[in-house]
Amino acid sequence: MNQERIALGTVQFGLDYGIANSLGRVAEGEVTNILNTAKIHRIRTLDTAISYGDSESILGNYGVSDWDLITKIPTKPQTVQDVKGWVIDNVECSLKRLNLAKIYGIMLHDPDQVLGYQGKAIYEALSYLKNNNICEKIGLSIYDIGKVEQYVSAYDFDLVQAPLNIFDRRLMDPAVLRMLKSRGIEIHARSIFLQGLLLLKKGSVPDGFLHSKKLFDEWYSWLNQEDVDPIEACLKFVLQVKEIDRIVIGVQDVGQLQDIISIADKKGFLQVPQWQSEIHSQLINPGLWHRKS
Repeated sequence: MNQERIALGTVQFGLDYGIANSLGRVAEGEVTNILNTAKIHRIRTLDTAISYGDSESILGNYGVSDWDLITKIPTKPQTVQDVKGWVIDNVECSLKRLNLAKIYGIMLHDPDQVLGYQGKAIYEALSYLKNNNICEKIGLSIYDIGKVEQYVSAYDFDLVQAPLNIFDRRLMDPAVLRMLKSRGIEIHARSIFLQGLLLLKKGSVPDGFLHSKKLFDEWYSWLNQEDVDPIEACLKFVLQVKEIDRIVIGVQDVGQLQDIISIADKKGFLQVPQWQSEIHSQLINPGLWHRKS
């Protein structure tokens, strides 16, 4: 079932997150409703991070021992010399907040760390946690798909999370997918709505994206022509990539989750065009959204 491929992103549980988010941080009562609904529909993967505000503590209060929980370690400060101790301490603090003895996956929020001079020590610390059954899988949250082979060739990782959406299709490169699958790496896609940008109504795209006006015109024209909802288009597009094991989706309320579950269960193929307009790096990399182009 496609709904089982959904991983529930939890950044909105701890932070006011997303360009299309008009509701702010999700209230704890609604978090409970969301998690209860996800459980009923056999969604079993939760994605969080140390940097997601109170997200880990909120999940721990709810009780997530029967979920596949994945968290992410932030960038290691340069002043840290005891790398193993720093990694283990961060994970132990996460487990305490999550009220768990072990976790499904631990990822690095900053994958470039493994390419630095302390990269080997970081990897060895992660391997220690895996070998001691603190986690089942170790991996990377990747931003630059062009570096993915460099990352996974340096060390043996089990899990890779990367952006994939209708505008950003770099992860769909057949060579990249084959390479990851040949190494037995589990692939999680995130940012399928481009942090909500793809869900904005026509005329609502912020002025900071004027460099991509023609692209958005194409997008809205295609949605109108096909008479398809943007959420359905974005979700179906990624679900059609069979190599993707989990699709990380954040929601603001139960209604949004139920809509997503309903779409995931729909049959049928959606033919998405290749866009004729230029796709700017300033658009597909949210890290550049607040910088001058």
